[in-house]
Amino acid sequence: PTEQWNTNSVHQFLIDETKRRFDAEYVPGGGGPKSKRWAAEKGMLKREIDRRGPEVVRKFIEICWREYYTSDPNRYPFPSFGFMLGYLDRHWTEAEREVKKAGERAELAERSDSTQIDEEWF
Repeated sequence: PTEQWNTNSVHQFLIDETKRRFDAEYVPGGGGPKSKRWAAEKGMLKREIDRRGPEVVRKFIEICWREYYTSDPNRYPFPSFGFMLGYLDRHWTEAEREVKKAGERAELAERSDSTQIDEEWF
């Protein structure tokens, strides 16, 4: 379940979904050795998971993928998480709202189900 995701889970999600959505191998953006870029991105992910929760981070990534546009798909075929944080950060609010709304819907559905059971019993 998404609520149990950690930095490794989110990285695997980024890798798998980038391949599926963009037919590209996911690598963190930026300069320097690849190992340092992965480590830096893990730090960014950990900070955001701790701050916002894994559900919001996942929703933010999904919104960024949906909204991503590039004029140079050969050079920038997909957005890295660092790019999302730096240039698509306006989508955090939408992600937080969507996760909150989904939680409220689930809670209402749960209450509705328990009410039905009680009524059926009588």
